[in-house]
Amino acid sequence: MYNDIHAAYQNALRWRISGQKAHGDAARDILNAWSATLTKVDGNADRFIAAGVYCYQFANAAELMRGYPGFGLERFKTMMLRVFYPMCDGFLRKHNDALVTNYWASWDLLSMCGVLAIGILCDDRAKVEQAVEYFKHGAGNGSIEQAIPYVQPGGLAQFQESGRDQGHTTLSVGLMGALCEMAWNQGIDLYGYDDHRFLKGAEYVAKYNLGKNVPFTRFTWNYGQPGVWSGSKTFTTVSAGSRGVERPVWAMIVNHYVNRRRLPAPYCTAMAERLAPEGGGGDYGPDSGGFDQLGFGTLTFTRCPRSTTSPPRKAWPEHDARTPWQVTIRQPTGPVRARVQIGNVVRRLAFRRTLHDLTVLRHVRASVPAADDPRDAQFSVKAGFLLERTPHFVRAVPRRRGKGPSSRRNNFPDAPSPRR
Repeated sequence: MYNDIHAAYQNALRWRISGQKAHGDAARDILNAWSATLTKVDGNADRFIAAGVYCYQFANAAELMRGYPGFGLERFKTMMLRVFYPMCDGFLRKHNDALVTNYWASWDLLSMCGVLAIGILCDDRAKVEQAVEYFKHGAGNGSIEQAIPYVQPGGLAQFQESGRDQGHTTLSVGLMGALCEMAWNQGIDLYGYDDHRFLKGAEYVAKYNLGKNVPFTRFTWNYGQPGVWSGSKTFTTVSAGSRGVERPVWAMIVNHYVNRRRLPAPYCTAMAERLAPEGGGGDYGPDSGGFDQLGFGTLTFTRCPRSTTSPPRKAWPEHDARTPWQVTIRQPTGPVRARVQIGNVVRRLAFRRTLHDLTVLRHVRASVPAADDPRDAQFSVKAGFLLERTPHFVRAVPRRRGKGPSSRRNNFPDAPSPRR
């Protein structure tokens, strides 16, 4: 399955960048095939690992394909909700009936990424909030204070799995980064939570894997099943196992802390530079571990430095359809898309043509059809839009009607929402 997921993601990404229809068709066909056949993920306890990693990666591939002709998004959402969500949610609640500390941080983080990704894909605010709450206050080892239990001197913090080995520690770094990035694009700042605790943890891991020494606080791992068996193991030093392992996780972290926030992250930066340009699934070994991250972070996350102190506010507009709109959005070069809510119905509009050197796009009197929900006649009303290239969904406010250049309009019921 992981080969197909990465094939879908990489084809979807290539279609997004190049516009080559063959890649879009390939991604669509892979996603449609799985949503038509998959009913269960089974096996031993490792099924929870598979469910988490497949879930969040599937969701990211599907996000890229929103609105693509022939892609069955609704059926895909159903698969995610019926097959993957119960497994991710169940693991975070019951931990396979083991002690809540039995499973390492990376196990929790996989399920947390899965829950968050499903919440975003399915526009389910409750699931988004579930993942965010677990990150902040969850009982298991994936919550921030359990995953990074000790803040060390020098702007560092010790990851829970540092005494285990570096392969799993860097996995946790990558998963927490993916979680923070997805949340950031929903207007939620987990990157900065608890005085940038994640940055301190990532710097700790990067520094050690660059061959430098780091402090270590004794850590005791408690494992077992309540009332059946139990044990513990104490780690007294950072593990050299898999030291220097390469994972395509660092460009995303550097882009946020260094380019967005203008904060120093010297060790993460050095790791990103060492791996640049980051590859993707298939570039880091043929086994499933080489597909733990979607990768291509140098391509998908590198931005020019700018100071951003808060995440983009995800302003889903809620107005009477008779009121024109001004929606501020940031998108890569190419088609610009916005999500609009009028009454109880949501529509996504795609605008193909940009003006003024790709900085401003105007579209007035965009017709929002009511075909999918005839009960809401408001959608027959025409509204005006003005979109500008500034941070994702910073604001959505009414503006006065007025004349202006109009671009060619294409309305898609399910065009892409902002990139994760």
